[in-house]
Amino acid sequence: MRGRSRERSDRVEEQAVHRLTAILENPSPAAEAELAEWIARDPAHGVAFARAEAAWEASARLAQGEQDGDGDGASEADGLSGPAAPQSAPGLDSAPHPTCKDIARGTG
Repeated sequence: MRGRSRERSDRVEEQAVHRLTAILENPSPAAEAELAEWIARDPAHGVAFARAEAAWEASARLAQGEQDGDGDGASEADGLSGPAAPQSAPGLDSAPHPTCKDIARGTG
């Protein structure tokens, strides 16, 4: 039983990453509406999307630290240390995207 639950969770997490990537690459009202619909279908979708979004934002902060020249990709303020996250795909980090909270409020 636990194996099936884990497989489902992994599938949902993977879908969330794909949906986040899609909204970052091509932000549009239609894409946002589709994402909002997907999140509304299952609470697990919202949780998975929020996790994917948090990971994306953390990697962006780490990458920014790397660009700032300290070499470890982390700042003293965030309490992170270790190797830097891989650089993001070109163009994805420049476009603002709706957050999970924005979509839930209908403002995304």
